Amino acid sequence: MADEFYRKFGDKCRLRREALREADLERCRLEAHALAGEAGLLDLAGISALASSIERLAGHGLEAGEAEDAVLDRVRGLLDRLLVSAIRAAEAGDEGGEAST
Repeated sequence: MADEFYRKFGDKCRLRREALREADLERCRLEAHALAGEAGLLDLAGISALASSIERLAGHGLEAGEAEDAVLDRVRGLLDRLLVSAIRAAEAGDEGGEAST
C-alpha cells in the first residue's frame, strides 16, 4: 500500500513539477517516510498528509517563480524542522520516563 502511495505521489510530482529533479523528489519521499516511521509519529494517513504538504510547498514555490534549488532547500528545511521536533519529543518522553522511576 505504501509503494502504491509513493508511486502516485511521484507521478503527481513529475507531472506537475517537471523542474524538480527525480533524485531530489525521491530523497524527500524517503526522508518523510523515515521521519514518520522511525519516530512512530504518523500512520499511512499522516504520511499522506505530510507528502501532500511537501507537494504543495514545492508547487507554490515553483509557481511563484522560485528557483528549483530554493524550492528544494525549503522542502529540506521542512523535513529538518520536523525531524528536530520528533527528536525533542522523543527526548522529552525519555526524560519523563526516567523521572517517574
